[in-house]
Amino acid sequence: MYDKNVVLDVGGWGDNIIQDDIWMGVKLALNGYDTHLLGELSLRILVPSTLAAFKTQQKRWAYGTSDVLRRSALKLIKSHKLSFWRRLEMLAYMSLPLLTIPVSISFLLLPIAGALEQRITFGMFLEEILYMSSPFILIFPIYYYLYQRLMKKYSLKQTITNLGRFTAILTTLTPTLAWNSLKGLLGLPLSYEVTPKGKKETQEKKPKDPFYMLLWSTLSLFISVLNQNTIIGALSLAFFTASLWTLARAEKIVA
Repeated sequence: MYDKNVVLDVGGWGDNIIQDDIWMGVKLALNGYDTHLLGELSLRILVPSTLAAFKTQQKRWAYGTSDVLRRSALKLIKSHKLSFWRRLEMLAYMSLPLLTIPVSISFLLLPIAGALEQRITFGMFLEEILYMSSPFILIFPIYYYLYQRLMKKYSLKQTITNLGRFTAILTTLTPTLAWNSLKGLLGLPLSYEVTPKGKKETQEKKPKDPFYMLLWSTLSLFISVLNQNTIIGALSLAFFTASLWTLARAEKIVA
């Protein structure tokens, strides 16, 4: 909820703003305003319940967040009204969609790496997997604790299941999110799409993202098996599993 006088004081939202809530949050912070959480209030809203609607929403969010980062990064760095840690948190949060870019590049290069790299033994595979997974192993207990504080009704099994489902869906959409994040960062134009909800969702065509990722990861998996490249095989299997699950179950789970 915004006070009218405050909105006028910071100059309103402006034109061609996709991610209006983050943009307004940055403007408020840069102008010395604080926001507060009204935890005792709740509001019922419609949310995407199909993969197509969810993709539309996430594409816009990826673009919009990166667009706000482009518009405000320099202002935040130079700001003297905000503490260093607060500015760092804001920049880190707005940089999250950009993490999909290196993941997408890696995914696209998997078949090439599987074909060019030498045979990798199982021992080398375990060593590399340990290096790659150790940060996630350390972070997961913290993530689980914070998730449980927000969603107290879920058991450990339900929490892990929900995180796995959400990870599979986002993994499948990663190349699309990466492209839109890059467009936002570069200031390329984007046609605003309203997220379809309710009855309008039934008019949307099913995205082909899971099918394309499944084909590419199958090719990568096949090449890695032929060349006995266990690391590329494991990475290919991760994308293969995520896309296969999303293709088979996502429309039933998102709702």
